[in-house]
Amino acid sequence: MAFIVYILFSESKNKYYIGFTSNLEERIIRHNQKSKGFTGNVNDWKVVYTENYETKELAHRRELQIKSWKSRTKIKELISKISSAGSEHSDFSSEVVGGSNLPMKNRNRLSSPTNF
Repeated sequence: MAFIVYILFSESKNKYYIGFTSNLEERIIRHNQKSKGFTGNVNDWKVVYTENYETKELAHRRELQIKSWKSRTKIKELISKISSAGSEHSDFSSEVVGGSNLPMKNRNRLSSPTNF
């Protein structure tokens, strides 16, 4: 089973959300339903970045790494690196989780937020 680390952007909140899942389509639907929690009070979340991993553990480690940055600028840099370089990049693998070479497939930017 593949796992996906994803970054969402909400124009109305002007915020990013980072998570991981095994079913991105279903997860986006849940994020955009009005409910409790960080993403629940708006329904305009769009996927702006994804990374695929072969195991849940690797995806979770990467999610926590990105969240640990606590930097909007660094998240934007990650998104823009992929958009300027194309959709498949194993050369960024040394940046992941303590510099280890984790399997990274199909990193890509799916859509662009219009208001950073």
